[in-house]
Amino acid sequence: MDSVDHYTRQDLPRVWVNVGGEGGEPATCLTLTDDGVGRFVGDTFFNPVRWTYTPKTGDLALTLPGLDSAYLPALLNAGWGSADVAQLDLDVPSRTLHYTLYRNTAALPLAGWAYVKAGAVSSWQWRDEPIPCRRQ
Repeated sequence: MDSVDHYTRQDLPRVWVNVGGEGGEPATCLTLTDDGVGRFVGDTFFNPVRWTYTPKTGDLALTLPGLDSAYLPALLNAGWGSADVAQLDLDVPSRTLHYTLYRNTAALPLAGWAYVKAGAVSSWQWRDEPIPCRRQ
C-alpha cells in the first residue's frame, strides 16, 4: 500500500479505548502524548509505555518495559483476522509491539482485547460505561 494510506504523525489517533467486557471487565484507555510517552488509564498493568510512529510504513511501536512473559501467549495468539484490526508483530527481547496502521485501522489488538480509536466508540458506550479517559 502507498504511504498515503497511512496516518501522518499529526493525525495519528492518540486515544485508543477498550470498552471492557460483558463479564464486568473494566474499560481501559491507551493515551499517546507528543513526547513519545504513552500510558494506560483504568488498568495500569502495562505502564509505562514508550511509543514511536513511522508514517512512511505505518509502524506504531509500543515498548512495554514491564511486560511480563506470562502475557506473551495472549499477545502472540491474539486471533484477530479482520482487515480493520492492525497487524501485530512482537519483538520479544525489547518487549516492543509493532502495529502496522492504515487510515482504515479500527483497532489495536493487545492481550486478547481490542483497543478502538476513541472517535469510533459509540456514544451509548461513552454514556453507559465508566470509561476512564476523556473522548478526544
